[in-house]
Amino acid sequence: MRNLQHPPPRRVLALVVLVTVLSPFYGRGVRAAEPSLNVDDYFAFAFRRMLLKNFHIEAPGCNLGVNCEETGRTCGRLSMSEAVVPAPGQLVGDSVCGPGSFHQVFRNNTEAHCSPDCSMISDPGSGPNCEDTFTAPILGDLDHDGRPSCDEYCVVDIGDVAAACGVAYPLPPCNPSRGVLVYDGSDCIPASLDLVPGNHQCDLKADTYGTIRVRNKGRINFGAGTTVACTLAVAKAARVTSTGSALVLIPGYGWASFGNLSDVGGACRSFKVVTEYGPLRFAKHGEFHLDACSLGGTLRLGHDNNLRGRFVSGEFVVSNYNNTGACCEGPTTTTSSTTSTTSTTSATSSTSTTLPPGSVCCQDTTQEPPQCGSAASAADCVESGRVPGPAGSVCHADPAGGGRCTDAPPNPGGCCQFDGSCAIGGALDETICSSLGGAFVADAICDPDGNCVPTTTSTTQTTNTSTSATNTSTSSTTTTTMPSEPVCCEDATADPPLCGSAGGSAACIAAGGTPGPSGSTCQVAPEGGGRCKSGPPTPGDCCQFEGSCAIGGDFDEVTCTSLGGAFVTEAICTPSGQCESGTVTTSTTLTTVTTVTTVTTTSSSSSTSSTTTTTIPSEPVCCEDAAADPPLCGSAGGSAACIAAGGTPGPSGSTCQAAPQGGGRCKNGPPNPGGCCQFAGSCAIGGDLDEATCTNQGGAFVTEAICTPSGQCESGATTTSTTATTVTTISTSSSSTSTSSSTSTTATSSTNTSNTFTSTSTSTSSTSSTTNTTNTTLPGSGFTRTLGFYKTHPGVTQWILDQAHGVNVCGVAITNTDYDDAHSALEALCISPQGDTRLQLVRQLTAAALTMAAGGATYVDFTGCNALCANHNGSVYDVGDCINSADNFNNSGDNLSAPFDGFESGSPDYCRIAHMTSCTVLDPDSCQQ
Repeated sequence: MRNLQHPPPRRVLALVVLVTVLSPFYGRGVRAAEPSLNVDDYFAFAFRRMLLKNFHIEAPGCNLGVNCEETGRTCGRLSMSEAVVPAPGQLVGDSVCGPGSFHQVFRNNTEAHCSPDCSMISDPGSGPNCEDTFTAPILGDLDHDGRPSCDEYCVVDIGDVAAACGVAYPLPPCNPSRGVLVYDGSDCIPASLDLVPGNHQCDLKADTYGTIRVRNKGRINFGAGTTVACTLAVAKAARVTSTGSALVLIPGYGWASFGNLSDVGGACRSFKVVTEYGPLRFAKHGEFHLDACSLGGTLRLGHDNNLRGRFVSGEFVVSNYNNTGACCEGPTTTTSSTTSTTSTTSATSSTSTTLPPGSVCCQDTTQEPPQCGSAASAADCVESGRVPGPAGSVCHADPAGGGRCTDAPPNPGGCCQFDGSCAIGGALDETICSSLGGAFVADAICDPDGNCVPTTTSTTQTTNTSTSATNTSTSSTTTTTMPSEPVCCEDATADPPLCGSAGGSAACIAAGGTPGPSGSTCQVAPEGGGRCKSGPPTPGDCCQFEGSCAIGGDFDEVTCTSLGGAFVTEAICTPSGQCESGTVTTSTTLTTVTTVTTVTTTSSSSSTSSTTTTTIPSEPVCCEDAAADPPLCGSAGGSAACIAAGGTPGPSGSTCQAAPQGGGRCKNGPPNPGGCCQFAGSCAIGGDLDEATCTNQGGAFVTEAICTPSGQCESGATTTSTTATTVTTISTSSSSTSTSSSTSTTATSSTNTSNTFTSTSTSTSSTSSTTNTTNTTLPGSGFTRTLGFYKTHPGVTQWILDQAHGVNVCGVAITNTDYDDAHSALEALCISPQGDTRLQLVRQLTAAALTMAAGGATYVDFTGCNALCANHNGSVYDVGDCINSADNFNNSGDNLSAPFDGFESGSPDYCRIAHMTSCTVLDPDSCQQ
């Protein structure tokens, strides 16, 4: 590795400043000889490692980087598949591997037998594969504490991460007793926290809170300043905005998550979310315009999202397929101007000497799913920001997903074998493992010495035989491998959950799923989607493929048939791959569990079998809903009552306790108390049950308690009871009536010609009708709406199009909200640009045109940007300027009332279906209509 060049003379620096002032985007025709050392020049920046799948940076490009020097398979690596970083963007990492299309590449693994090569780099460097080398780490000692941002052992200075994110470490504490809840069309709950009551959104003052939860289609507006929260959980199709510049801090292991089709943020640099050690997650098909940072946790960019801003993790950044990223502004310098200073650090360990020596199992429960692996010592484990497992524990697959350090009998799973280390869980499926240079071993455990050990489970059965003369005891050992017969296989991480058939447990695990209980079938889950369940069958919509079937996930009728499947209503999916309907019995008789007892005689080696049937126990149990976010647990009168409520009975003898990652879980072992809601005869922990929600539902909130199966919140040695008149049992979600989304667009207003707007609510069966007498535009007063609003409110969109007789965007007449139609607003809005700046501009201009047609604010640059898009004759910089300008306009009046507010509740389903087509309005031949 070579040293950084010395900074240029002062006159050269003055010239650089002049060039930067004259050019709004960095690097137009100027080659950077070194990677940028300014984190502000990066779209995504990870300190330890980064994984990108089919990721596109929008032109003009900005940078992707990994800070640390490579010290092993999990540090200093930037791995990708088919990534695109256009000029003037840079790809920077000590070890970089993966194909794609890049402007400049800086890496030090010049002898590696992996892409990128010269054919993939438009501005080649001097290395053997047209890369340039650099000195890692990228960032210096930002907090000036004398410690490098990442040392030679891959120990990250979290203070430097905080400085890169623009916050002080540690983060201030939250207030767990002060929760906030937001529903679709509601103000803040409790209402006393709402700055502007009565406007059907939560206007939250910058202050200190507990869990802030925004339910599906809810809307929250953060006040200017700093808000501290224990957790920020945003559900599907929600809108998150801010008044002025707003910062949300989430201390400790609290987490932030944003659901499918969420619309988050606004103008560049106006909204920032920072977690301390907890993960920060984005789902799919969303619009995310913010700065996001996790100081010591994983940052997950999700799938098929449009992201704009800066995304930083002190650990791991991972992006699933088809995300498009963009920086708010181009990099700020045209050449390296930072002096490289080499410091000799005396490594004085502050680690306690009581940590046990030798190899240990090391786990990271902050990841989702959790991950475990090997570490050379407990000290190394702690220094890496993880937690050593119990003495003698081994890294196993966790039945609930991911990996855990336990000393229980081995539970093998998919293990990733690296050079001298191994890991199970987290994001390490077979694809990710191999992309990081590992070897994937199915049905294995990861031992503390770093080896994936293929494992079978062994059980010993002792049979006592008695005769009148002698007592003889014989012992036989039976080795049980994972069953190879077909099984039910589920993916509980899908949203909604997905289940289907698999040829065996190994095939299920290899596909990234979890085998269901023995004898289970894939059925409809009460909370939505599909689950592997035993007991009375719950039929639903099943997609039949050749030799396999599936229920849940995205498999509605449109999606199923578009993938070549046959849609079967009222069916279950059997492990053998058949959608079975008609003959399905929906008897309420509980399925029995069969055990086999073998008796051996002294005179013969033959055996006889007798069958004993055992019904599901009826005594009180702990019941949990792991699909809730955060998880929810509580008491139930028996397993049958738990299952009937849509829950899952916990392990025998378990109690409902606070889970370390948030929410509640049914667990054995030492109690972990938390906030417990006591109802009359029942109790619950987790879910939405903070103090405000608990008391609103007639419960009594008990801090630092567990919830027993008998329905009591027990705190210390005291059992807390209540005389509340409301009897509440655990439930998986609020009851609602859902309407099919496959035809809902045309069912709302796509054929509206009488100026009457009809909205069909997805949560009730009522239909509201409003008549407007204006035939052209609606009266307005400076309001705007984002493209995230219009794509989830096709009824409003169609009504505006009807009033305006269509809008013209990029030379295309947009007149309807149909699917697979070249004139559809949905097909203009609900697309994955994958780096195509013209498609991105179409999306933003469509939203701006709809706002103006509705009588809202006027986008002064619309004519010029629309002509540029239609003629396709502008540079990527000009297109980029228009995208930023239109995006800022669409967010500028989003908090102002509009005349169509309340007409339609909105739904993520419409856009999800449009995403499934190949249609784009710029390519009419790709559309069926």
